[in-house]
Amino acid sequence: MRVGFPIVLASLLTLLQVCVGMTPAEQVFRQYRSPNETAVVEGDATDLLASSDEIDSTTLDGLLRHAARNNPSLRAAFARWQAALEQIPQMRALPDPRLSYEIMARVSPREHTVMLSQMFPWFGTLSLEQKMAEKEARIECTRFRILEREIFGRIKNDYYEYYYLSRRIALAEENVALLLYFEEVARAKYTTGMAGYGDIIRAELERARLQDELASLKDGMVPLLARINRELNRSSRAPIAAPDQIEDCTIELPSERTPRQVFGTLELLMAEEAVEREQIGIALARKKSLPDVELGIGFREIESSDMPMSDNGRDPVLGMVSVNLPIRQSKYKAMQREAEQKSQMAIAERDDLQNRLVMELEMILYDYRDARRKLALYEQELIPKAQKVVSVTQQAFATGKVDFLELIDAQRVLLDLQLNREQALTDSAKSIVRLEVLSGRDYADLDEWLELISRGQ
Repeated sequence: MRVGFPIVLASLLTLLQVCVGMTPAEQVFRQYRSPNETAVVEGDATDLLASSDEIDSTTLDGLLRHAARNNPSLRAAFARWQAALEQIPQMRALPDPRLSYEIMARVSPREHTVMLSQMFPWFGTLSLEQKMAEKEARIECTRFRILEREIFGRIKNDYYEYYYLSRRIALAEENVALLLYFEEVARAKYTTGMAGYGDIIRAELERARLQDELASLKDGMVPLLARINRELNRSSRAPIAAPDQIEDCTIELPSERTPRQVFGTLELLMAEEAVEREQIGIALARKKSLPDVELGIGFREIESSDMPMSDNGRDPVLGMVSVNLPIRQSKYKAMQREAEQKSQMAIAERDDLQNRLVMELEMILYDYRDARRKLALYEQELIPKAQKVVSVTQQAFATGKVDFLELIDAQRVLLDLQLNREQALTDSAKSIVRLEVLSGRDYADLDEWLELISRGQ
């Protein structure tokens, strides 16, 4: 074999490495992960999910930060998003080149042939496949952000429920202490003959009832803490400081009482991206019915021969062109019909989502208005009046003008109203959380979003 053949073989191998090394994945990854395209709620997602063992369990913000770093389902969604990003350079790359070597050893002169070929999908196919992969990555990014909102929403709801239970426990403990005082007063009046023994029994019964309710409330804290710690990926018994109070957040209700359309939510964004992905799928299915083209270049070495030949010792350069024949058009037409049906499905799911979001928004706004109305009623009218009734009844009981049963009833009414006030405050906060999850926005941006919704902009 002459020296020229190894040189040509080495040149073809170098060309092979160039073909294989097109468009690095890292370059495409960075190009796609621009700050505007993949912004996450709190800074860069990689930093957001950085592991951290520290947790500030005294504030809601500390719990949310810990969940953002440690929640397993959020980490899984993040990894799913990153895996989808890595699909982009794969879809953009050409198929692997083919290098072949052939020798004809039983003829004279012997021939050595080396051939390098590359398959090229039909024009525009790779571009469409890359766009499909990009849309899928965008969908996974949006799904990650939706899941983050949902997890934060569940933690906030449980945190507000934790506050409500702690307030119920505190009020129950205050009333138990007050009943102990009433019981002592009843015993003192009984010893002086100013009251019957039945007042003492009623005080003991009411105190026992409240103590049983208190024990039940404290037991109810255990599963609630387990639910919060599950989102934090911690032990179910890990302690969390009970909040003394929660912020009384309010929103400006839209001027249009019944919104006709909801837009700008993360779920709608994902649905729109799904529709666009399926539209690309239709174009890609049409491309699949067109042939692929394979181009090749090679070199053939013909050894010298003692026989007189016109091309003796001349080494030709070879070229090759081949195409596949997509003759089974029924398969490709079915592929196109499948893509069209998927597109119609995505459009129908988007429209159904739009209707569902309008219904959910109306329900959330109703719950919010109802909670605010009750909160104002309890704070401004009912509780102040009930406190006056209890004070007047206590004075009347001390002078023997009312019996003990009326005092117990007055105190029970006040306790129920105080609990209802805490429930209304909690329901108001939960409604805002539901609105944050639905809109995909923070509390500070809800007023502007609701006004845009009401005006249909």
